[in-house]
Amino acid sequence: MLTGYSQGGHSSMAAQRAIERDIPGEINVVAAAHLAGPYNLSGSLKLTHAIAGYQFFVPFMVTAWQKVYGNVYSSVTQVFKLPYSNYIENLLPSPTLNYTTLVTSGSLPGGPGVTPDMARDLVFQPEFIADARTNESNPLFVTAKKNDLLGWNPRARTLLCGGAGDPTVPPAVHMNAAQADFASRGLTQVSSVDVDPMIQATFAPGGVAPTDPASAAFATYYGSYHGTYQPPLCHVQARALFNTLR
Repeated sequence: MLTGYSQGGHSSMAAQRAIERDIPGEINVVAAAHLAGPYNLSGSLKLTHAIAGYQFFVPFMVTAWQKVYGNVYSSVTQVFKLPYSNYIENLLPSPTLNYTTLVTSGSLPGGPGVTPDMARDLVFQPEFIADARTNESNPLFVTAKKNDLLGWNPRARTLLCGGAGDPTVPPAVHMNAAQADFASRGLTQVSSVDVDPMIQATFAPGGVAPTDPASAAFATYYGSYHGTYQPPLCHVQARALFNTLR
């Protein structure tokens, strides 16, 4: 049984695909639960607005793919603005700083009043981001397509879980796109669940997600959504599936 959350959801789905495709006789996958994972990476590049945590996740992805594939960009200044272009290739992963301390130390932009779009525009050259969003021959987009997890057929019972309000890994881009892709080929062993109603009922003030972006409640709610509120509820869904098959 395979499961993972967030980046781990991408990894667990990639593992299921590899096992079922390459070594089904060696490892018997009984079930899989992929939770809030970014399965449609190329689709995420087409978003007009930045996801929460953009200034951390996307530079990490871009510099990692450059190190792996070698062709995402020809010069770091083509992608990143100063001062980040001076050190971004060696910043992530950091052996000493986490997401919070990367921001509070000034290594990455962020903090009160800095929206995801603002953070994106401080770090990245706008021409690079615009081309990745609109040009399907853009090297970053092409590399993202290589890492998408669409277009394959899970054999084992497979659950996808996410929350509609997730500002970091939006289900509309990832979970729903994967579910629609699997359903388009008549795969009935794949199901998905949206835990947003439970998140709102449990964690939102008065049981309703806050709507004022300038409010402290909004910042707290959406700042905690992906990393704190959503994981336990998706893990409950995974455990329920696995318990039926033990």
